[in-house]
Amino acid sequence: MQVTKNPTLAHAIFLSLAVFWLAGCTPPGPRALLEGKQLLEAGQLGAAVERLSRATQLMATNAQAWNYLGLARHQSGDPAGALQAYQQALRLDRELFEAHFNLGCLWLDQSKPDAARNEFTACTLRQPNAADAWLKLGAVQTRLGEFVAAEASLQRTLRLNATNPEARNALGLLCAQRKRPHEAVQHFTAALKLQANYRPALLNLATVLNRDLNDPAGAAKRYREYLALQPRDGDWESVNGLLRSIE
Repeated sequence: MQVTKNPTLAHAIFLSLAVFWLAGCTPPGPRALLEGKQLLEAGQLGAAVERLSRATQLMATNAQAWNYLGLARHQSGDPAGALQAYQQALRLDRELFEAHFNLGCLWLDQSKPDAARNEFTACTLRQPNAADAWLKLGAVQTRLGEFVAAEASLQRTLRLNATNPEARNALGLLCAQRKRPHEAVQHFTAALKLQANYRPALLNLATVLNRDLNDPAGAAKRYREYLALQPRDGDWESVNGLLRSIE
């Protein structure tokens, strides 16, 4: 759906876990789950998979343990293992919001937007006030060309969280695709007011100004702002080439 790459695939993953009080006598299953969660949050993915696998062996009917194992496998680059774990979590608890959300992100990674839409829809039905779920749903609906539904989902996101620059950027992308460039510029500008260094909105704003509104001076200004961000993104050279072509 993007003029530029979406930070979704940096996942907006939900983590939730009951607190286990470590008093020196925590049972092995909860202890393995807590240790696995801590390793996951520390980025020690291999060790996290090992501990969370142990947790699911000790607590085979614990849906959250399977959800965490799926998340660890997902982040460590094992989509098949992640899918298996998320699906097991949902077999144990169909209402588990986190597993639906994480599975939706996995389907997005696998370029299966229809399946992702189903999971994010399930999230919004279970937690209607979850802004992140509406944002993901709106993004995938945009990708599928379901523009009316996508706009409703993204507007719902903003009603729940008016300070979310990603939602403003997503609405800008939607308006650009629907040939409403002036509205797109308004949304990208609003995103930058919320976060001045928000890369996607800067690049998308420059693109729409240059491509759709015949404003090379405005586009060049925004391209320069984008190129000045540190650290440089992987597309720095190509964006610099666009700026040179304008100048």
